Amino acid sequence: MNHLQYISLRSLAVSCINNNESFLKVNTGAPQPDFYFGLPSPQTTGTYYQRMAYAKQAATKFLAAHGINEPSIF
Repeated sequence: MNHLQYISLRSLAVSCINNNESFLKVNTGAPQPDFYFGLPSPQTTGTYYQRMAYAKQAATKFLAAHGINEPSIF
């Protein structure tokens, strides 16, 4: 997975967290898409920027817990 694919996947995870969805569905081009369950709940208090920062951090931790780590750009 390259850096742009990771950023796209993290953006999808952030969107799912903000929409309070229960799973993340990733279409990989295979006949069966990948499903990741256990998304964290969104933060409900604070400013828009605080909620987005929380969702971004939660998405990063969620992906890392499933073995999807941010690739090095170097």
